[in-house]
Amino acid sequence: MTSSKKIVLVTGCTTGGIGYETAKAFEKSGCKVYAAARRLEAITGIEDLDIEKVYIDVLDEKSIKDAVNYVIEKEGRIDILFNNAGMGLACPLIDMSIETTRKLLDTNITSVILVSKEVAPHMIRQKSGLIVNVGSVTAYLSTPWGGLYAASKAAVHSISDALRMELAPFGVNVSVVAPGAIKSNIGDNNLKAFHLPEKSFYQSVISYVMSRANASQAPGCTPTANFAKHVVSKCLKSSPPRYINYGTLSNLFRFLRYAPWMITDFIFSRKFGLNVLQKSVKDGKVVGK
Repeated sequence: MTSSKKIVLVTGCTTGGIGYETAKAFEKSGCKVYAAARRLEAITGIEDLDIEKVYIDVLDEKSIKDAVNYVIEKEGRIDILFNNAGMGLACPLIDMSIETTRKLLDTNITSVILVSKEVAPHMIRQKSGLIVNVGSVTAYLSTPWGGLYAASKAAVHSISDALRMELAPFGVNVSVVAPGAIKSNIGDNNLKAFHLPEKSFYQSVISYVMSRANASQAPGCTPTANFAKHVVSKCLKSSPPRYINYGTLSNLFRFLRYAPWMITDFIFSRKFGLNVLQKSVKDGKVVGK
């Protein structure tokens, strides 16, 4: 029996993250939510909510197809797809392994295409729907130690822009969410995954690299629940905005993208320790590979 509620599929719903709080915010707004993750045991505290867990490995086409078909067979449609699954990383670009590089790009970019291409045909047939892809304010302006992550999110923005135009004739909308600094589990995950090679040229500023990994968890950052409530309110509008920018530093990044590069380089050099590194280089204190 199909539901009169909006049917929402959210990926990357591990407890403590943006996807988890977004799923709860959609449910609180009267939607029937399917919360997807690779580890279903990592989704907790939703037993009393109208949220059902579904298994999705966003890089496994079969698991995506099975999950989407399950929702369609049960509900008859998917009204909103919220592509949140992704990974963060803080590391100097020249210290990144090829394996990690490929994993991040696949997780943050390829997954958006794989899930969207499975859901979009159903939305086209129902002549309605909304695909929401989670990007980042760093897609507007990259920072030291976060270059690959920023590049992956810039790709998400570009993919979303193209997809929005391609699906518009069918009545399907596409929006991009560009979070600022949002308190979530991404900081902990970044720190757990953090690794700087022992012979890295950047060992003298390792504390700055680590602080970049956990930057979104600093005091003053936007609570995840607040962020999710705002985003969901925008997604449920009759005409959802193309871009939803929200969270600490989001307006600053959008402003700085238009600033002269000399200004942004100066700011980021001091924020991320490159001025300290430069002094160490001049003093002959940098030992690397």
